[in-house]
Amino acid sequence: MLVPVRERRLAGAVHVAQSAYAQEQVRARWGQPVRLLSDYTVLSAAQGSNHDGRLDSGEEPTVAFNPAKGGAVIEEVRRLVARPVRWLPIVDMTPEEVGAALARSSVYLDLGHLPGKDRLPREAALSGAVTLLAAIGAGANEHDFPVPAAHRIPAGPQLARDAASVLDRVLADIPGHWAAQAGFRTLLGGERKTFQREVAEIFGEGPPS
Repeated sequence: MLVPVRERRLAGAVHVAQSAYAQEQVRARWGQPVRLLSDYTVLSAAQGSNHDGRLDSGEEPTVAFNPAKGGAVIEEVRRLVARPVRWLPIVDMTPEEVGAALARSSVYLDLGHLPGKDRLPREAALSGAVTLLAAIGAGANEHDFPVPAAHRIPAGPQLARDAASVLDRVLADIPGHWAAQAGFRTLLGGERKTFQREVAEIFGEGPPS
């Protein structure tokens, strides 16, 4: 009896979701209209790099990843990637250390399930890393993560092999793939204004600027 009562009480509420993926999930499960109320990414002083993906002569590219997001699959990817790479796990770091790590990374690889618009992939892209995502959860949603199709890795039994193949192609032309994500970075740069507009539309006023 608790679940029906609880759902009746929520029926008159304003339902909001941080991502289009979550919006679809709530709407499908409860049949309720759901408004988008996203968030925005703020970079540290160490980030916001204007680098274009180019490396110094002889420098190996750095691939950052979060071991909590598909870490077991990434271990297999590491064995399959043909090119020399410095792998950088984002773990046990302060926010400032995370910012500095992403700012010196060429690629950010996320092969886990994204329940929403996770911060790390967005922060990595704004820091100048080419962001590669598995098409799982919000990672498969083009509204939440409008990266080029070539940067979205199909989910399935060949995930590690497909991820290694995509990563090898990106590492062969990092500046070109960095340029291909210009639209994604522009969208991320406008997240704060989007958030303010969503707050105004839902609640009638925006947050302090």
